Amino acid sequence: MKLKKKLSNLQLNLFIIFSLVFISSLYIVAYIIYQNKVNLISFLFPPNPKVISTECEKNDMGWIDIGINVKVTIQNNGGGGKLRVNTYVIDGVKTYQKSFDVYIDNFETRDFLVPFDEVLIFVEELICKADVKVIY
Repeated sequence: MKLKKKLSNLQLNLFIIFSLVFISSLYIVAYIIYQNKVNLISFLFPPNPKVISTECEKNDMGWIDIGINVKVTIQNNGGGGKLRVNTYVIDGVKTYQKSFDVYIDNFETRDFLVPFDEVLIFVEELICKADVKVIY
């Protein structure tokens, strides 16, 4: 009888301890989500960006052409998030690069125009490229 009572007290104590640990864990997870330390939606549905198109355009300033603009179209096929867009202009001799960060919502497509005033427009063959990466 004494052994049975000790066992039931032990089971009750273990139940109370595990219940407190479980409730504390739920509270901590809820607090972290509330404080936006972990964005649950972006964790479950991360951004999935893709460069749709990249074009080189002359930067017209009236009667004179100055520099090049890179027109980039980015499509996000996932959840919203912060992205880093890298654009490149290659003039055959030198590669120029510019980067910028942008937030794009879920399933959104946006166009960006990036000026490259340092690129000589007299070069016959210019190559414009772009890539995009998710920033966590």
